[in-house]
Amino acid sequence: MNLQALKIFYTVMTTGSYSAAAQKHNCSQPTVTFQIHQLEEYLGIQLFEKIGRHNYPTDQARTLLPKVIGLLDNLAQIDKFKEVRRDLKGEIYIGICDGVFSYRLPHLFKRFNFLAPNVNIITHCDTAASLISQINKGELDLALTFNRGNYPASASTYPLKVMKLSLIVNSQTKIGKNAFMFPNQRIDHPFIVSNLNSGPAKFFLKFLKEFCIETKGMIQLNNVESVKHFILSDFGFTYTLEHNFDSEIKSGALKVLPTALGQASIGLILMKNRNKVESPSVSLLSQLIIEELSSPKEEFKDFYTKTLLKYQLPLCKNRS
Repeated sequence: MNLQALKIFYTVMTTGSYSAAAQKHNCSQPTVTFQIHQLEEYLGIQLFEKIGRHNYPTDQARTLLPKVIGLLDNLAQIDKFKEVRRDLKGEIYIGICDGVFSYRLPHLFKRFNFLAPNVNIITHCDTAASLISQINKGELDLALTFNRGNYPASASTYPLKVMKLSLIVNSQTKIGKNAFMFPNQRIDHPFIVSNLNSGPAKFFLKFLKEFCIETKGMIQLNNVESVKHFILSDFGFTYTLEHNFDSEIKSGALKVLPTALGQASIGLILMKNRNKVESPSVSLLSQLIIEELSSPKEEFKDFYTKTLLKYQLPLCKNRS
């Protein structure tokens, strides 16, 4: 069965003529006959009965007609919706925390560009705190950021995913397996991070201080990819979203070390300004973000509490 056969069937039914259907669909009458026969074979029923020079619809054809009308109407609405999206124009300003599903964003933006090719996307990477401030001021249309709580009344948030934070090192590193499990340790490697002001970095630095763990300095780089290159060169360690290093961990180039933090996690949210008029293009991108980045099986109960890092820091009871 194909769409053209359904359209031809509808025209034959409404005009009562094969020749009229051929004229409307710019094809020959034998083509109309062929399409009707193909549809009959697919459905396993007889749609028209030829009596003399005329083709008369059967009872099955009359029963089928309302269903075909509904289907063609729905398809027309879909085509109309697609065209409306393609008519969207303007710019969308989106803030993104560094490392947030960087490997998924190209596919997401590609889908959006296909649906709304005349809308420009302008991204800006920053910390969660800064993105919340920019959303509050109306400087951004939306943001993909980490849950940090204390949102202004103007902020509208949607939970997307709970993501695991891990300490990652080179597989050949000389850092001991339990170096971050106990207090009063000396790590002869630097802590490497893309932004020392990010939530995960501040969280881990607080942990190091609480546990009296000393490192060989700290190095801030410009992005997660740069951090990855340093760790692959066996220079330093990092504490970040594990998913950014999935392929290297699976290949055996990098590994995860346990820490006294256990399975710490952080929440990814979609944030907008509820007082700002939302354009159709922003609504479309928001819909795609939820489809692309959220986990349908994610348990969102107590999401905003359980993904706040400040509640996941263990207290060191023995510093001696």
